Amino acid sequence: MKSLVLASFALLLSACSTQYAPMIVNPVIKYSGQTWQQSQPVSLQVQDMRPAQYLAKIDGSSEKVTLVPASNSITAVVEEKIRTAYQQHGIELNSEAAIKTTIELHSALVDVTKPGHFDYKMDTHVKIRVKVEKTDTTFSKMFRGKRSTMTNIKPDTAALEQELNALLARVLKDLADDKEVQQFIAVTETTDTAVQE
Repeated sequence: MKSLVLASFALLLSACSTQYAPMIVNPVIKYSGQTWQQSQPVSLQVQDMRPAQYLAKIDGSSEKVTLVPASNSITAVVEEKIRTAYQQHGIELNSEAAIKTTIELHSALVDVTKPGHFDYKMDTHVKIRVKVEKTDTTFSKMFRGKRSTMTNIKPDTAALEQELNALLARVLKDLADDKEVQQFIAVTETTDTAVQE
């Protein structure tokens, strides 16, 4: 009986002292692959506007708060994914293009809390704005995603990566295949400034 209690305590202690490796950002995205007709050449840049650089925050009530960073550059990953999508759409990417596309990363975070003795909740948020600028007009649109998962096991690094990458893939796909962005890039005549939220 004593050995069983000690074994249970050791298991609980092990669960409470989970060690987190830096998270790998690697969203798997299946784009539509549809060619955007009459699209003009564009330049592309990604800006990290997040208030903090970690990708996960684990707050297990009485446990010490743990912040988990990334092992690779999330801005580089986002740029690669959007660049690939635009190339599939038939858009020419040119750093000197008159149409300038800026991707602003405002949020990418897995927030882990412990609402019960054995339950953990993972709330994931991703928020990305795309801004397309022409000579005298700008189009801007925000893309948001939320995802919540409950588990009775303290999530490890792999679980955190799965939550973040799944939601990031969904938001990036929505952005990359967005019809309003497509229409704005295709329009050649000058129009009044259009701003979408």
